[in-house]
Amino acid sequence: MSAPDRYEDGPISDTERLSRFIFDQSAFTASTGNINFRLFLPPRTGEHTEEVSVMRTETLAEDAVWALGQKRVSQVSGRPVRARADFTAPAAKDRRAGSWQLDVRPSVPPPRHALVVGWPPVSEREARKSLAQQLRQGASLVVL
Repeated sequence: MSAPDRYEDGPISDTERLSRFIFDQSAFTASTGNINFRLFLPPRTGEHTEEVSVMRTETLAEDAVWALGQKRVSQVSGRPVRARADFTAPAAKDRRAGSWQLDVRPSVPPPRHALVVGWPPVSEREARKSLAQQLRQGASLVVL
């Protein structure tokens, strides 16, 4: 069994690294480290319009982070992982737009999965955009 499968999914600490894996080359600029804020927006349609899926990558070595992305994200989506946006839980929890405030909570299965929650409804476009832009500001680009 690999290290990601032995992980105990407990509460998310304020220092824990979270990763949003990136499939689309247009979502980032490697030369500048820029991440497009749209990467952090929840989907506009479907069941999950008020949450963003992330992986809990704290304690993993770099090769294990990429292996987790391949196993838990790329294989499920059918798209190759090209990069990731890393941030800590406070980079999400400290984000506000009007009365909306983001939070992060564990969401298993799969192991190491979490959700950024607290998003306004789809109809609140400007608030959603503001929160995504704020979340992007607290994230670092890591390219494969």
